[in-house]
Amino acid sequence: MADPQGPTETARMSVRPLWCPSMWLIDTQGREPFEQICGDCGIEPHHMLDSSQWVELEKAGAFLERVRSLADTEQAFHEVCAHRIREGYGPLLHVLPVATPRLLFRAVARTVSLFSNVSRGSVLHESRTHSVLRYHSSMPELETRELCLTRVAAMTDLPNLFGLPPALIKENACIARGDEYCEYECRFYTRNRWLPMVGGVVVGGAIAYGLDVAGIDPSLGWSSLPVVFGLLGAIWELRKTAAANVDHGQRIQAALEELAENEGDARREILAFHQRQKEWGKLMEEQVSDRTEQLRDLLDRLEAMGEARVSTVRGVSHDLRNPVTILGMHQALLRRMVPDRPDVASVLDDSDDALATMEKMLEELTEGARSDRGLVPFNPTEMEIGPWVEILRRRVKALAFGKDVGVSVFRRREAPERIETDRLIFERVADNLCSNAVKYTERGSIIVELDGKPGFLTLKVSDTGVGIEQDRIERIFEPNGKPDARVARSLGVGLSVVVQLMGQIGGRLEVMSKPGRGTTFWAHFPVTPPAREEPPVRSSRPIKLADVVTIRRAQSA
Repeated sequence: MADPQGPTETARMSVRPLWCPSMWLIDTQGREPFEQICGDCGIEPHHMLDSSQWVELEKAGAFLERVRSLADTEQAFHEVCAHRIREGYGPLLHVLPVATPRLLFRAVARTVSLFSNVSRGSVLHESRTHSVLRYHSSMPELETRELCLTRVAAMTDLPNLFGLPPALIKENACIARGDEYCEYECRFYTRNRWLPMVGGVVVGGAIAYGLDVAGIDPSLGWSSLPVVFGLLGAIWELRKTAAANVDHGQRIQAALEELAENEGDARREILAFHQRQKEWGKLMEEQVSDRTEQLRDLLDRLEAMGEARVSTVRGVSHDLRNPVTILGMHQALLRRMVPDRPDVASVLDDSDDALATMEKMLEELTEGARSDRGLVPFNPTEMEIGPWVEILRRRVKALAFGKDVGVSVFRRREAPERIETDRLIFERVADNLCSNAVKYTERGSIIVELDGKPGFLTLKVSDTGVGIEQDRIERIFEPNGKPDARVARSLGVGLSVVVQLMGQIGGRLEVMSKPGRGTTFWAHFPVTPPAREEPPVRSSRPIKLADVVTIRRAQSA
């Protein structure tokens, strides 16, 4: 998972294991204490209730530590971590290939990476009723005892979710206690499906024996009662198994429907993204057409006016320079005529300074007459920032749908409530940065933050993608630039547009990247549009990269 402060990897975990403690807090303590604890730990409260979110492992450990302080014993904290566990794990339960407890714990070891980006699990030993699991972390210094207890609680109670008795978990090692890894010895039980049949045989045998003792005629067939009752027991067990299968099938169907709904939402967002791209392209075509017509008109007028203006400027220059030259000659003549008059020499020095100023002003006037400067227009409107958290979350999750990529979008307190900018330009910049992050990230995470600093809204996009070499970063802002040969599609076209747009609205762009670790972009949007009398963009020259873009040096791992 990408480090929100840069492209280096930060330990993060899914909020699924934190959902149960969160709901316990809300159900037993109230919403306000829950939000207070989240705020103290630097976590957005709504993220804890969204199973698709990920949080930093350090913050998750701090949250669990605060929750444990409200529980009296480890056993009480175990119950906290299992509170409403079925709701917390949701559809994920129904995609685990579980047929026996052994397969359940094998699946637990295999899916550890779905819950933490710095963890992996392995099975050291397994039998019909026994498994030994080992948990490794690449950042053991962040593993707390509370995080370990959440795993113990999950492994203990997960069999209950599949109609099995709770497992017995013995901890042989714990990272939080100084061991190299966590090791869990799991003992579980299976339902003996032959018991109903044996019970039927025993009951049938007992009835037959009673009939025999009572002297009932054997020709009536009571001697076959053990077989009949045995078959009835087997049929009862089969019906019970069939009912369980039907119930599990219905759960799977509900989970698939939920996944299908999520996929439909993702497809709708992608279609909306393509529609915005199409509208942008159409707008660009219209602007190019309009600019072409304007340029033709300008060329016609300039061709007619060019010679006249050049002649006028030259004439003005000549008319002004002649008297200045004459005054200069008179100054030199006066110096020769009165060489020994200090008071006259002082006056002549002042006159020389004035003549030099006049010549400089004449050069500036001539230079100003030669230049054609104008504004590149844009249409600023007031834009609320709050709704953009959910808008960006939907868009990035839709773009990353089907990838092994966690998506987190949130707003910091420093972000302004609203800004005055061109919404089309804001959407274009956000779409470019987010789509590039998804395009170059196959697994890991993408984090989008709405932050702020005095006078600016900051859109920060971090990913754990392929990254860019330090000596190639500038090239990504050039049209058709290709920062990484492993990726076929060009990154430079979109970013060259972003640079021009940010320059147009008086914004700034920052970038930091490291190969194999990821990339972070910061786009700073002015809260208010730039003053018209001091336009940030001149149509007479293109925007310089250094005027808009700052390249940060990636920190060493």
